[in-house]
Amino acid sequence: AQGMGVGHMLMKRLIACARSLTEDGTEMMLDLMCAKGREEFYKEHGFLARPTEDLGPGMIRYLDKRNAGSGSKEETAAVGGGSL
Repeated sequence: AQGMGVGHMLMKRLIACARSLTEDGTEMMLDLMCAKGREEFYKEHGFLARPTEDLGPGMIRYLDKRNAGSGSKEETAAVGGGSL
């Protein structure tokens, strides 16, 4: 679907939806992770690349349950209340 404007349409709808949910006098922050080399697409829709002078780099944490029941570190910590 590249080059057909589908991504731009989706971004416009997402932003409009978030704007409609934002209460007067408040601020909503949309966060996303994008594939390397796709930053310009999101900049066209008003997103800022991080880090900036005021904002640190984005952070990510995966919650992996692909091997649920195998006693993985993630599952053990979650069940036992321990830290990873």
